[in-house]
Amino acid sequence: MKRFDGRSLTLGITLLIVGAGLLLAAPNPLLRYAGGITAFAIGLGVIRRGLRLD
Repeated sequence: MKRFDGRSLTLGITLLIVGAGLLLAAPNPLLRYAGGITAFAIGLGVIRRGLRLD
């Protein structure tokens, strides 16, 4: 029985990368902090769900 979901892990890792990219490179402070932190947090949540850590 598989303990993880590959699609959720892929989406979570992608959102982590997008969030980190926004935190580092976004020109607008609102986009940088609100968008970056939100994408990063959603990515962590999706990875948690993908690994079935609930």
